[in-house]
Amino acid sequence: MVSKTEETQLNRLENQVDNGGGGAWEYLCLVRKLKVRRSEKVLKYGLSILNDPKKRSALGPEEWTLYEQVAIAAMDCQCLNVAKDCIKALLKKFPESKRVGRLEGMLLEAKGSWAEAEKAYSSLLEDNPLDQVNSVTTFRPSLPLLLSAFLEKESVVMDKKEI
Repeated sequence: MVSKTEETQLNRLENQVDNGGGGAWEYLCLVRKLKVRRSEKVLKYGLSILNDPKKRSALGPEEWTLYEQVAIAAMDCQCLNVAKDCIKALLKKFPESKRVGRLEGMLLEAKGSWAEAEKAYSSLLEDNPLDQVNSVTTFRPSLPLLLSAFLEKESVVMDKKEI
């Protein structure tokens, strides 16, 4: 839950960025820290950074965190080509990443490709048998059950340096 102080800080930063006063990166970091969904703003501000090579390179390794954040926001906003481009950049940097694999599954869901998404999530669980839980192995699970089992086992921390 977001405190009143945090909400005030978030709204202040949002207004500042909306009015051209800078602070887009700080805003995006605060959105991640508070775990709030402001997808349209994250997409807008995130793309403004990612599309500017100078700003993007200034992020250092945080660039990849921003790609992940923008990919999720793009899916929320049904900007699936943007999400696909972000995931493609992440795959190039982290070809074996389960987190990127999870994003691929989410993109398939956003496209309505349920069977393909289920295969993607199943594949992620099969890659490491220790990630499987009893309920997943005893019957053919539904997509939401697979996703929840994967997310339960996969540590999904937006600030993690290695995607």
